[in-house]
Amino acid sequence: MVVASGTGEFLPGGTLRSLDLTELTPIARSPTTTLADARAWQTTGEWKTIYAARAGVEGAMRQTTHVTGIRTARYRGLPKTTLEHVIAATAINIIRLDPYWTGRPLDRIRQLARLDFTTAA
Repeated sequence: MVVASGTGEFLPGGTLRSLDLTELTPIARSPTTTLADARAWQTTGEWKTIYAARAGVEGAMRQTTHVTGIRTARYRGLPKTTLEHVIAATAINIIRLDPYWTGRPLDRIRQLARLDFTTAA
């Protein structure tokens, strides 16, 4: 398989002529072997270090979409959407700074879980 990594032109027959071509050779491996190798790599410290960075980013993105509802823009136009994202980022920063300033850790329990429903019955 030949992959063009630069600019080029198409020739008759659907081939691409380019100055910079890279040859890729697929490795024939069974899916079971590939999966076993991937799972073995996931137990290494290198993988855990890489995944820790990803997990932090995923957590921040989840918090942002959950708290601010910013999955879809409310306004049209780049300036308004940019302002919306800046305000959402500011809100998340304030939420994260509050436990730091007050010395209390961020409460992970939902509001309804803290209510005592025994007196309501």
